[in-house]
Amino acid sequence: MPPADPIDDAILDAAEALLDASAAPTMAAVARRAGVSRGTVYRRFSDRDTLLARVAERRGLPVEALVRTPRERLLDGVSQVLAADGIDGLTVDAVARAAGLGPATVYRHFDGRDALLGAFAAERSPRRLVAMLDASPGDDIVGDLTRLAEAAVRFAREQPGLTRLMVVDRAASARLAARMGGGRRAREALVDYFERQVAAGRLRAGSARMMALAFGSMVLALGGDRDLPVDEAVRFAVDLFLDGLRPP
Repeated sequence: MPPADPIDDAILDAAEALLDASAAPTMAAVARRAGVSRGTVYRRFSDRDTLLARVAERRGLPVEALVRTPRERLLDGVSQVLAADGIDGLTVDAVARAAGLGPATVYRHFDGRDALLGAFAAERSPRRLVAMLDASPGDDIVGDLTRLAEAAVRFAREQPGLTRLMVVDRAASARLAARMGGGRRAREALVDYFERQVAAGRLRAGSARMMALAFGSMVLALGGDRDLPVDEAVRFAVDLFLDGLRPP
């Protein structure tokens, strides 16, 4: 293994510090932070992609992870920790490790664990779909369910580990929802929506809770199959559901 080069190390340290504070930095910003000329940075790392690749190697992360903002990477980290270790394993240190950042960076963006969970609930969890259901007047059931199914399928593909946790471990999912605090769970909003549809005569009489469970489970399961085009999975789910529940 070649000996460490102090100038290379200074440049890499500067790039890491800037990445912790913002999205991928410019070569000029790295040079200023490292106290070297821009020419020195370019001589040692031919372009920004090469520099980012070395930083990614240092941190054991894919290069793609470094072009996301620290806040995005921290929310990615929440998802990874929840999928791997559940709510009980979610700590500031664990999220920072998963994101390839230091704990101090977490506190620069969030007040702590509860703030992390709150942001994740608002931006990444299915709870963001609740507003979609609550705001709908309900007179376009095909359109409503299509939009909901598309959002759920995309969520399942973006958050496969968390989706497995929600579908397979109901107890863990309930603990997660409780710790996130505030707002209604997506399933409760879906139950209310189907109750309104039954009352309006757009769906046949039956248990709205069973409808919500069936529809939610179906779209999440279809979302887990990455070989299916999103629009095809959505159309199949909505058609199958409505064909079985439309009034005679």
